[in-house]
Parts: sequence; structure tokens; C-alpha cells
Amino acid sequence: MYNCLVQPYREKITNGANCCQHAFWTSLLSLPISGCLAIFHWVPLSTTNLLFILASATLVLTYNGLAVASYQRAPANSIALAENSGLVFVTLFGVTLFNEVPDFFTILGILMIILPLLPWKMLLQVNRLNQPSE
Repeated sequence: MYNCLVQPYREKITNGANCCQHAFWTSLLSLPISGCLAIFHWVPLSTTNLLFILASATLVLTYNGLAVASYQRAPANSIALAENSGLVFVTLFGVTLFNEVPDFFTILGILMIILPLLPWKMLLQVNRLNQPSE
């Protein structure tokens, strides 16, 4: 939902911006969405919860900054597979650490994102080279 609502505006605002500016605008544009969710689902925060929120925000900002830096330094097609393959690892972490079993739609969504990004031509060429010739 975040990507659908914020991504188009973030790209227009941050065109030519450095990593810190990009992370700032990303966070600022996500505040209205986060605020609405907080109002409807508010519960008192403990110190532990606040520390988890701060750690999560720090990690998300770090990820956004590194993603922007990598897209500025290399062609997008060489980064997209690595970035989106994170979905697979996040799912594996959920299964192993939290016993969360992904449903059919989650697996279908991951496959719809990852499969088109795979370097099919290179994989087929390697497969042909590895087959024994008669």
C-alpha cells in the first residue's frame, strides 16, 4: 500500500536528490499514512516497543539510503533482482524465526516479482553448455 501511494510522489520530489534527502522525503511522505494507522490502532507504547520502533525506522532509512545509492551508481536491471530477492529471504526468516507459513497469494506474489527478473537467457546458455554433447 505504501509503494502505491508514496512511490510516485517520492520519485518526482527526489529526482536528483542525494541519499539523505531521498530518505527524508520518503519518511515525510509516509507520515500521513502512518498517522492514520496509529489513530485507528492506538495502544500505549512501552519503552521496549519504542526502542523496536526506533530500530526499525533506522534500519528502513539505512536500507532506503543504500538502495538510492546503488541505483545511482549502477544500471537498474543489475540491482532489481538482488533487491527484490529480499522478499524470498524475508519470507524464509518469517518461516524459520516466527513459524509464519506463507499462504498461496504470498508465494504467488513473490514468484510474480522474482521470475520475470531472472536472467533467463544466461541460465539457458549455461544449461546448454553443461549438457554433454554426443
